[in-house]
Amino acid sequence: MLYWFLKGVAAFLSFFLFRFRATGLDNIPQKGGVIICSNHAHSYDPIFIAYVARRRLRFLAKKELFTGKLASWFFRALGAIPVDRDITDMVAYNTAIKVLQNGEALLLFSQGHRRKTIDIHDTKSGAAFFAIKAQVPIVPVGVVSSYKFFTRVRIRIGKPINLEKYKGQRLKTALLQEITENTMRQIVQLTAQK
Repeated sequence: MLYWFLKGVAAFLSFFLFRFRATGLDNIPQKGGVIICSNHAHSYDPIFIAYVARRRLRFLAKKELFTGKLASWFFRALGAIPVDRDITDMVAYNTAIKVLQNGEALLLFSQGHRRKTIDIHDTKSGAAFFAIKAQVPIVPVGVVSSYKFFTRVRIRIGKPINLEKYKGQRLKTALLQEITENTMRQIVQLTAQK
């Protein structure tokens, strides 16, 4: 309930503060588990993507945001999954896989932290890992904006990347990195489109 209320508020404010142009919206499946994987240059990115998406998105968030009862309730109500970035957080990993297996959409940023540019070789392979484990597609998304009020926000959504051929394979680091880099190349192409 809180998610949709805040999405409505964000939609109202965004309508006046930014000029949106979203393409490829039909590439996000409306049913079933799916990973939305995007570049991440600004803290507005998850809001922008949630604004244009036609379904609810879950997302991983650093555990530091969940400090205190109110903050913890707020982010959990939004669908956030706390993750400890200093360790291999298996609780967060297992929760993310269950979310996908339950047919929900999970928003991930393979760059991890916010970065102005995309380095396809300096990324985290969580999206590839989750997609193969949960047997769901990855949808690449490119966000382009100056992030200044009253300017254009371009969100380009690419075709789903199907990873069924990897089902049952051993998830070696090199394989996960290859899939991740391929996904990031597609995101680079989406951000470069005119």
